[in-house]
Amino acid sequence: MSNPTSVESTASAPLPPQPLSQPTPAEYSVYVGDLPPEITEEQLTQVFSQASPVEKIRIKLPKRNTRFRRAYAYVTYSSADAATAAIREFNQTEFLGKPCRVMKSIHGAAKGLSEANVFVKHLPAKLSAIAFHDTFADFGEVLSSKLAIDHLNVPKGYGFVQYATAEQAQKAIRETNGSTLDVEGATKPIKTSLFIKKENRIVSREFKNVFFRNLSTKITLEKFKQTWSKYGVITSAFLTLGKDGKPTGTGFANFEKPSAAAKVVKVTQKKKAPGRVHAVRALTRSERERYKSRKAAQASEVAAQY
Repeated sequence: MSNPTSVESTASAPLPPQPLSQPTPAEYSVYVGDLPPEITEEQLTQVFSQASPVEKIRIKLPKRNTRFRRAYAYVTYSSADAATAAIREFNQTEFLGKPCRVMKSIHGAAKGLSEANVFVKHLPAKLSAIAFHDTFADFGEVLSSKLAIDHLNVPKGYGFVQYATAEQAQKAIRETNGSTLDVEGATKPIKTSLFIKKENRIVSREFKNVFFRNLSTKITLEKFKQTWSKYGVITSAFLTLGKDGKPTGTGFANFEKPSAAAKVVKVTQKKKAPGRVHAVRALTRSERERYKSRKAAQASEVAAQY
């Protein structure tokens, strides 16, 4: 990798004299995530220098043995305005076929301020990343925004906006929830709410039925119940069997109390690893039917394109 891009300042020396090396303010830098591991400084410079001359680029490549094979980088400008423009203009720009994520270089408590993270759904498919950013920038300082896409880069119809403060997030929710965006393809009102992490959604929604996968194909029903009943009373359980009558590695357990079911899910999530038992809330019958309907509709749409 070549040395970081550097831009020499041509301004006259300020008075009184300043130290030779001045630290660059954090607000002058942007974080660029979800980059392919093959990314180069030249590729980043070609894109990000379109907003303003780039002072420095620092790339962090993933470790060879890590499961998450994505790189990230920090791009530094000479002003906060240039960094803000880069966030707006280059967020979700594609590098080697995959969109990156551009946001403010955040440190400390603001980075994980869940009370300022907004979830937006029912977004039109043709909504651009810039239009999405601009729509919600009217209500406060947007630290980052992201439109969700699938593995084919097709929009999923929802997105996320991270504000600097919880008050700004609440204002955005009040002003936009139930409104229809003034953009091409917008036909239904959007739904805006605070984003709730998956682990917290489990607590907020009570359930008793748990679905297990990655179970041993040699496990017996008795052993299955014995293993998981230490977290609470199991009222019913069964293992999924194949055509040969042998366990397939999946099963269900219905607990007497929702707290026991939630604890099982939480325990397996903490120990989640390839090949280990994983448990999630089992879908209800109506949820399974809706899921099958969506899959069938998606298959029909794909077939109609060919």
